[in-house]
Amino acid sequence: MEVFTRYNLLKHVTSYCTRPGFLRDRNILNRQYTIIISHKRQAIRHQIKVSTLVCSYSSDKNKHFITFEKKAEALKDAFEQRKEKLKDTEQKIRLKGEEFVRDIKHQKEVTGKKLKVKKEFIIKDILETRDKVKEKLEEVVERENAFTIPNILCVTRIVMSPYLGYIILQDNYNVALGLLVFAGVTDLLDGWIARNWKGQSTKMGSFLDPMADKVLIATLFITLTWQNLIPLALTLLIVGRDAALVIAGFVIRYMSLPPPVSIAI
Repeated sequence: MEVFTRYNLLKHVTSYCTRPGFLRDRNILNRQYTIIISHKRQAIRHQIKVSTLVCSYSSDKNKHFITFEKKAEALKDAFEQRKEKLKDTEQKIRLKGEEFVRDIKHQKEVTGKKLKVKKEFIIKDILETRDKVKEKLEEVVERENAFTIPNILCVTRIVMSPYLGYIILQDNYNVALGLLVFAGVTDLLDGWIARNWKGQSTKMGSFLDPMADKVLIATLFITLTWQNLIPLALTLLIVGRDAALVIAGFVIRYMSLPPPVSIAI
């Protein structure tokens, strides 16, 4: 082999190992290759035998390489698909975020408009209420004139009640009858004047009128009972009823007051 300093190895026949029926042809143990060894002036034709183990090794290596390429392609495709899905998801999230921001801005504008309308309505209502209260207060101030004709008539009956009792105790029944008629006429007049004349109806008058009647009736019954003209039981019934009505009026008034309730002395 030292004579040959240079040679070229050429495959004359393709590898038998790549043939599809290689695994079935197990009776073939080797494959002959023709190797042409060339020198400057001569060539030698020689046959060599290559073990099938080498062919099997080469085939397995190619199969593994092809499998690896397929796996790489599959991974690449999966990565690309995943990348596209991520892009789609990112786009959807961006669109939803923009839509959410638009909804918030729209809701803010709508809420601002509603608040503005409510604010204007509340201010208008406050102004109207203030004007109405002012008018009511002016009317109340105008009406609450204590020196009205009905109030004077009620006070007259209250002041006259002790004198009526004194007249009855003195057995002067004719004068007492005249005083009772006068009290009845004044009772009719104060009610009619308060209902028909402007500015004559007052809260004080609504309190004085029933009070004058009760004071007059109580004085009349007590003095007549003292004179043994009316039974005591009847007097107690009439006076007790009037007293109960007065007490009930105070209680109802106290319960109707809004809290906190205080009693001024």
